[in-house]
Amino acid sequence: MSTPSLPRAVAWLSLLVLLAACRETPDEPRAAPAAPAATTVDPDPAPSAATSAPPLRAVLQPKVNLRPPVIVVRSGTPPGGTTATPPGATRPAAGTTAPGAVATNDPTAATTATRESPVRRVEVHATDAAEGEDGRGNVVPAVRPVAIDLHADAWGGRALDPVLAVGDLEFHRYGHPGPGVLRFVAADADALPAGRPVWLRYGERERFRIAEALEVPR
Repeated sequence: MSTPSLPRAVAWLSLLVLLAACRETPDEPRAAPAAPAATTVDPDPAPSAATSAPPLRAVLQPKVNLRPPVIVVRSGTPPGGTTATPPGATRPAAGTTAPGAVATNDPTAATTATRESPVRRVEVHATDAAEGEDGRGNVVPAVRPVAIDLHADAWGGRALDPVLAVGDLEFHRYGHPGPGVLRFVAADADALPAGRPVWLRYGERERFRIAEALEVPR
């Protein structure tokens, strides 16, 4: 076996020394990651006087209320507090009374009730009463007294007393001489008006026309 030559041995030795030196050399330090660049945030700019304060014209100008006004009208009275007049009609002069509102004692001027009259017939006959009504709110001695009998099937109870009206005369005192009979006594038959309608009323709202005229014995 032949011995290797000296130059080759030196070359191998140099290579080993170089490899050993390379293993003993520490690694180079790695560069630290770069810090993020700082950003500068500018504060909001102060509002200018032109944008913050409203214009002087807008301040001085009054606000417009778009809500429609509310008008309260009393029942039966047109707006403005006046009474409507039908076309072609004339208003009554000051100090006069309009037609239909003339004061009168005749019940025919008022509206009658829609209920059916309870009176079936009216009888007038002489009586021996010592006193009677004169039709003007007084009870006087009898002159020629007559009884005015109103016949009905039944007389229902009411809160107000019945009043008999013969023309302009009114009789308030009544009695019940028999079942279904309501009697008023007039002090003088000659004072009863002839040809005048006869009414029976309760208060001012309920009234019945019971006869066209009384048949008074003369």
